[in-house]
Amino acid sequence: MLFKSLVGSACTLLGAATAFKFAPVEVQAQAAALLHSAVRKSSLVEQANMRVELLPALSDNYMYLLIDVDSREAAIVDPVEPIKVVEAVRKHGVKLTTILTTHHHWDHASGNEKMVKLMPGLRVYGGDDRIDAITKKVSHSNNLKIGSLNVKWDTLFMAGCGKFFEGTAEQMYKALIEILGSLPPETRVYCGHEYTVSNLKFARYVEPDNEVIQKKLAWAKEKCSKGEPTIPSTLAEEFTFNPFMRVNVAHCGAQSYSFNGAMKVKVISILEDNYMYLLIEEQSKQAIAVDPAVPHRLLEIVKREALSLKAVLTTHHHWDHARGNEALLKEVPGLRVYGGDDRIGGLTDKVTDGQELKFISINVRCLFTPCHTSGHMCYFVWEDGCTDAPAVFTGDTLFIGGCGQFLEGTAEQMFHNLTQVLGTLPQDTARDNDDKPTVPSTLMEEFEYNPFLRLSEERVQKYTGKTDPIEVLRVLRKERDTFKKPKQRLPPHAMLALEWGLLRP
Repeated sequence: MLFKSLVGSACTLLGAATAFKFAPVEVQAQAAALLHSAVRKSSLVEQANMRVELLPALSDNYMYLLIDVDSREAAIVDPVEPIKVVEAVRKHGVKLTTILTTHHHWDHASGNEKMVKLMPGLRVYGGDDRIDAITKKVSHSNNLKIGSLNVKWDTLFMAGCGKFFEGTAEQMYKALIEILGSLPPETRVYCGHEYTVSNLKFARYVEPDNEVIQKKLAWAKEKCSKGEPTIPSTLAEEFTFNPFMRVNVAHCGAQSYSFNGAMKVKVISILEDNYMYLLIEEQSKQAIAVDPAVPHRLLEIVKREALSLKAVLTTHHHWDHARGNEALLKEVPGLRVYGGDDRIGGLTDKVTDGQELKFISINVRCLFTPCHTSGHMCYFVWEDGCTDAPAVFTGDTLFIGGCGQFLEGTAEQMFHNLTQVLGTLPQDTARDNDDKPTVPSTLMEEFEYNPFLRLSEERVQKYTGKTDPIEVLRVLRKERDTFKKPKQRLPPHAMLALEWGLLRP
C-alpha cells in the first residue's frame, strides 16, 4: 500500500520525493526493481568451485551472490535490495553467512540493516565505520578472497573507474595500477554499476583508433539492448580498452603535432571539455605548459618523454585552467608560472601586455585580452628562424566558431580583443583554445565562419537586428549564452524523485 501511495503521489513533486526519501529501504528497493530492473536480467557465472549470481539492483547497480559449491555457504556483496537477495538465497538453497560491503554510499550499504534483521547472525565486513550494521572492519592487509575470486568496486568499472569523491588522482592511480594491476591477469572483475556503454564511449573518444574498444562497445550495446549484464570482464581485458588502466600508454589521451619546425605541440584532453598544451623544443627537450589544470597527467608525459618542464603559461585564473599550478610548483623545482592576474594560483611572474618571454628558440608575446576575466592573457608563440605559421593560445577569449563569455568585461572589450589584438596577428596563425576538441584552426579560417569575427557581414547584422559592430557582438553573445542552454540543476528533492523513477524529466 505504501508503494502504491508513493506512485500515486508522483504528480506532486515534493510530496513524492519526500515520501520516497523516508520510505523503508525494502519499499525503495521494490520501487526501483519495478521501475528499472524489469528489463535487466540476472546472470550466473561459474568459476571453478565458485558460482556468482549477478543480481541487478536499483537503476544501474549490481549485487553479487557468491556461492561456495562444496560447502553451500554464500556471501552477498552490497545487498541494497534485501528481498531480492533473500529470494536468490532460497532459490539456490544455500546458507548466507556474510555481507561484503564495498563502501558506505546508500546505494551499496543501505540494505545491510534489513539483511541482518531478516537473517540474524550475518557477518558484515567493510572498510569504513560509516557502513551500516558493520560487524568487522577490514583493511587492505586483510585477505577477503573467496576461492579464486577477488571483488573490488567503485574503484574499477568495466572500461572506467570511480569518481574521486573522498580521495585524489594519486590514490586512484595506486588502486588501479599498483593494487588491482598486480593481481593475476585472469582475475575476473565484478564492478558495482552498469556503466560499460558510457565508459566505452569515453574510451573511444580518448583512443579513436583502438579497434578493441570499438568491438567491445558494439558488444556492450548489444548486451544492454537485451537486458543482459556486461559483467564480468578480466584485468587482462581492462588493460586493452580501459583508458584509466592505460594511462602509461604513450598515445592514450594526448595527441602531438608539429607545425612550427622544431617546436612540437602536444594536445592533452582533460576534464569534460578542456585541453591543456605542452610546447616542446625538440632539440633541448625543454617544455612549456599552457593551462595545466590536471598536473599528474602532465607530469606523466613529461617523465615518459624525458622532458624538462621550465614554465607554465596561464591564460586566466579560473580553476579549470589554473588549478594545477601549485601542485606543479611543488613537483618541479625552479618552475616559473606566468600570468596576468594576481588571482592565478602559484603565480611567480606577473606579465603585462606586449611583454616577451624567450625559451631557447621559442618566443612568447603576452597579449592582454580582458573580458572573460579582467586579467585574461593570450599567448602568441613563434620560433627563431622559422618560416612556418606562428601560434596563439587564446584560452577563453576566442573559440573555434565563437568567443568567450563576458564574465568580467564588456562587449566593447571583447570587440577590441577580437579585432585590434587577435585580429591584427598574421592570418595564418594557428590558434588553440582550451575548451574545444577541434584545435587548431587558423585566424584566416575564423574570419570565414566565426560570426564573432564577421560583425560587419550583412547576414550577421540582419540576424541581430543591429549594425553597430559592438551592438552586433553584444546581441550575438547574448544569443549564444541561451542557445541550447542546459537545463537548470534540479533541487535535491526533485532529483531524488527523478532518480527513483517517480517522475520523468
